[in-house]
Amino acid sequence: MMCVAWCIAGADFGSPKRNAREPEIFTETEIRENMPSAPWYFVPPVTDRNFWKKYGGESAYLQRITRRAYGHLKKMPAAPTPEEYMKFYTDEKKYGRDYHTRLFAPYHSVLFDLLIGYCVSYDTESFLPAIQEMLKTYCEIPWTTPDFDRKQYAVKRAGFPLELVSTSTGAFLSSVAYVLRPVLEPELYRKLQREIDLRIVSSFERLFVKPYYGEGWIRGAGGNWTAVCLGGITVALAAADIDPVRRAKLLTRCANHLDYYISGFNGEGYTSEGFDYWSYGHGYFLLADTLFLQASKGKINLIKRIPGACEATMYPYHILISDRIAPAYADCTIFAKCSPVVLDWCNYLLQDVPAAPVKLAHLNGHLIPVADSSRAEVRLPAVTEYKKAQVWILRPGEAENVRFGVSFKGGYNLEGHNHNDIGSYVVVQGKDGIIAVDPGAEVYNWRTFSKQRYESKLLNSYGHSVPVIDGKLQPESRNAKAAVVEKHLTGSAKDRVVLDLSKAYFVPGIRNLTRAFDYSRKGSGTFCVTDTFEFDVPKKFETAMVYLGKLSGLSGKSLTVEHNGEKMALSIENSGGEVEMFTEEIKENVRSKVKVFRLGIRFRKPVAKGTVRLTFTPMGK
Repeated sequence: MMCVAWCIAGADFGSPKRNAREPEIFTETEIRENMPSAPWYFVPPVTDRNFWKKYGGESAYLQRITRRAYGHLKKMPAAPTPEEYMKFYTDEKKYGRDYHTRLFAPYHSVLFDLLIGYCVSYDTESFLPAIQEMLKTYCEIPWTTPDFDRKQYAVKRAGFPLELVSTSTGAFLSSVAYVLRPVLEPELYRKLQREIDLRIVSSFERLFVKPYYGEGWIRGAGGNWTAVCLGGITVALAAADIDPVRRAKLLTRCANHLDYYISGFNGEGYTSEGFDYWSYGHGYFLLADTLFLQASKGKINLIKRIPGACEATMYPYHILISDRIAPAYADCTIFAKCSPVVLDWCNYLLQDVPAAPVKLAHLNGHLIPVADSSRAEVRLPAVTEYKKAQVWILRPGEAENVRFGVSFKGGYNLEGHNHNDIGSYVVVQGKDGIIAVDPGAEVYNWRTFSKQRYESKLLNSYGHSVPVIDGKLQPESRNAKAAVVEKHLTGSAKDRVVLDLSKAYFVPGIRNLTRAFDYSRKGSGTFCVTDTFEFDVPKKFETAMVYLGKLSGLSGKSLTVEHNGEKMALSIENSGGEVEMFTEEIKENVRSKVKVFRLGIRFRKPVAKGTVRLTFTPMGK
């Protein structure tokens, strides 16, 4: 059963290109011959008491939800109304892009609990009337987030845009109708099926003929959107009471178009959207893969068939700097962690032959029978390089006395969930001592996905550990990019990468601007970041180091940075003129709920050429 994931994450993707290539990895014949012709879902109807007694009675998690469900019956939430839904259109800035989440999430959460409580207890008298009343509400209210239905198609029932929330809601209701079909009022069941057909099934067919603006995710333009929307639609189609031929045709399109999502990893398993959005989007890809795999009895496995899917699924193992911390590039949280459930699912689906189910597990709100799938311990390599993305992670490897790792990036400033951060870096000592940080995402607001996005100091280059040239920040542009001019990656004593950042700034007169990253594993290790610059005439030059925690020693050039009990010495060397240093808090609404600070290192006078070198050296705890 589906509990909608309310993560509104994205921009305006436009319309899909007409006459674009249709992927042909799976054929309709293959899908029709290997998938059930009748509606199918991960778990059987509530009336299959042998199943629910076996799995529900043995699960402490389901028993806990059941107890909570009985508590909800004593005080049911008020049903959202169309009038409340319409408030967003009256004042977007006042209500915010998360208004729909705040309005509907509690209602969804309670309904999910009631469904679990009913399946486990089979207490029809207590649960079924309340569930049916809630389902009637869903038939009357829009499922689409107002922010992605500017023309109010769904409100007027003139059309139903397919986006994150509407597709997740469709999966939710389709699975509910399947599980409760034997006990639902017949007219309510038929009404639910009509709404699912109208808002999801027919809308998916319409998308390929007359796409709405914002549905470009179908061709992969939406990154995680492509996986989330297609994952939801896949579940909705499988469980819906529709013609089998129609279902097979549309499921084939779902499976094939997930190739667009995987193609966003560029064949090397990296997503520029960041760790959080990998967990979100790929979780839905895994959901779709699990459905195809289980419904076809192992004959259809997306991970094994779609080129690059295995590499994309290994992303959480490759992106970590330490055992706990990944770089918070793009709209990510600083302490982002991949859900253990998602990691278990990765391991389960990467097996050659997934083992027989022995328990119910939870993935994106769905309860799915799976095998016990313990994760193998993965030893992080000394070097991870994403060549196309220009992202590097350097770790101690075999150097037992080195306790810190680093990540840095080049790339360009028009990536998925882009931040203007060419040349940014992260330093992590121990398990979670973040010495230099990428500040990650802000709390989403009306500005985040508007033309004012880069007014935010978390998203523009001022809030990253990169230079400011002649008072100018990095621009948002595909042409603002880095180039690799030197690279020595051995994974042994020393690794070095030098980036040309001259095109990362649209400032006339830059003759040379490079940033060298040197990571040494000798002794306890060092990490040096060296900026070398030359201009046609003297210009202002400033660089920065963004950090958490405590910084001391500002009066000199030997500083100490401390976070989570971990300390590193920071020495600063420069040539070309005198510098001054200052610190400030980046006062934005940080999604990670921490204070983020910026150490500025600025030449007192304009200079024509010079260098600035920051050297990080471990100090222990």
